[in-house]
Amino acid sequence: MSAVARHGRGRREVGATGVILVGDDRPRSRVSPPQLHGKDALEACAARLRGALGPGERLSVHTDRLVIEAVAAGDARDRMLALQRAALAAGDGDQPIVLGSGFSLRRRRVAAVQEAGDHAMESLRAADQMIRPDVLRPGRRTSPGPLGTPLQVIAALTLSFGFPFLVLLALHRMGLDGVGLFVALVVVAMLGTAAMQWAEVVGAVRRPRETTVRPGPRPRATAIVVAYLPNEAETIVETLDAVLANPYSGGLQVILAYNTPRDLPVEVTLEAMAANDANLTLLRVEGSTSKAQNVNTALAHIEGEFVGIFDADHLPDPDAFERAAAHLADGADVVQGHCVVRNGEESFVARLVACEFEQIYALSHPGRAVVHGFGIFGGSNGYWRTSLLRTLRLRGAYLTEDIDSSLRAVSSGHVVVNDPEIISRELAPTTWKHLWKQRMRWAQGWVQVTRTHGIDAARSDWLTLRQKLGVFQLLVWREMFPWLSALMLPTLAFAWWRDGALTWWGWGLLVTAVTLGAFPVQVAVARSRAVPEIRERGRWWFAYAVVSLVFYQELKNLMMRVSQLKELAGERHWAVTPRAVPMGSAPRVPAAAQAEVVARRA
Repeated sequence: MSAVARHGRGRREVGATGVILVGDDRPRSRVSPPQLHGKDALEACAARLRGALGPGERLSVHTDRLVIEAVAAGDARDRMLALQRAALAAGDGDQPIVLGSGFSLRRRRVAAVQEAGDHAMESLRAADQMIRPDVLRPGRRTSPGPLGTPLQVIAALTLSFGFPFLVLLALHRMGLDGVGLFVALVVVAMLGTAAMQWAEVVGAVRRPRETTVRPGPRPRATAIVVAYLPNEAETIVETLDAVLANPYSGGLQVILAYNTPRDLPVEVTLEAMAANDANLTLLRVEGSTSKAQNVNTALAHIEGEFVGIFDADHLPDPDAFERAAAHLADGADVVQGHCVVRNGEESFVARLVACEFEQIYALSHPGRAVVHGFGIFGGSNGYWRTSLLRTLRLRGAYLTEDIDSSLRAVSSGHVVVNDPEIISRELAPTTWKHLWKQRMRWAQGWVQVTRTHGIDAARSDWLTLRQKLGVFQLLVWREMFPWLSALMLPTLAFAWWRDGALTWWGWGLLVTAVTLGAFPVQVAVARSRAVPEIRERGRWWFAYAVVSLVFYQELKNLMMRVSQLKELAGERHWAVTPRAVPMGSAPRVPAAAQAEVVARRA
């Protein structure tokens, strides 16, 4: 990949050009993207970089940036990552820094420095320490347009059902029999998935129901509540009330890191709350476009030794931080809790998701952690060592920044555990439309993580063989299964067309029965381990089991196929999930305090 250019009488290899910007990571009263640091910090980073330069690499210090030339073009991203790590060592308590790093493969030096600088500024604004350009650069468009998604659904259905039938037909006309191969693929896919489901059940049952929280002093903790206020203005006060009231014995700092394109009336209420409670810090992150950027900006303001991250609709239980602190004291680096739906009464969709979440958080996550040897961070109700979160950060380039950060933590040897007894209650989508938008974003985010971490995890020196197999099942197998399982219908249809009878119906019924047989067991075990208010809803569970078998599971498989097509098309649209207004919620901030804020603003 290296380029060769002529310079005077000689020729030399021209590699990539890298730029590193040094940002100031100290807390600021008015939060905006990190500001460029001064000359002293730039020189300190340059001194660190000089000792890390490889053969032929050259460093020059400019007014506001560090330029590294002749970086090996073939592994420019890896080299820039290594150089960035060296420069980060220049930061300390008196001069905390955040770096923005980018590179360019252009041959002309001026153009290369300009392009690399633009990439570095993009990285600095996101405050995620991610090298730009990365493998998840925005595509040609961010939205599919009015007909984009319907056409992608039709394409996914055609590829998963119509195309295999045509392949079998073509092979038949060539005198070849493809039915046996397709049946074998279906059998492997269905039985393999059933085996994994049974393993999760066994793992969840084997895991102790209760874990002991030993008494003793606790370190100070921080809760970061992340919000996009135009969408969550009506839920945020209730959430902050609940988090601020948490009786954690070590002391709890609460940071609301939010972004909004315009001033909102609820901000008056929030300022009054902050004026009345010294534990509450408000951060309006100007220019932010993602949850990850809000969290990364809040890192400079953290006082606690560990951090709980919550979406704006979450209400953590009183013992949540106590239990998380106990796990961290026992050696965990990240602790994922149990997210429970609290608005199941509002619609059929919300009830469906309420049962699904119990299957995920009370059974699949803890069971999978036992089988795979690692857990995953689910985006909310997760607790991080502050030092690790500051090192890894969240990456807004991913639609599922939580899964990306989980895989980076696990692949670098850190311990991620799951505790279903750490409860936080949230709001589920209440309509099929909102559920589709949420799950499509999740599904495409998993595709992105699979693209970037599937191979990296297999090469990790930190992961055991068992963990690597777990990553394969979690990522690669997850993306393959919706296509492999869909082969059954076109195979049976072709066999009936060719033979006048369903020659392979016995295999089809067998693998279907075995696979579907695991699901009722999963539902039964999930209900037995669910929180009481969901466990007692027998009709909810019956409806969930029936709808999932008949419709919902295939709908999720379709979403996964469509999400892969969206990723191939370069669509990266963050669809915000509307929050239902929680019943009975009301601000508890005195009117006089709100009036004082209004007067101060005036």
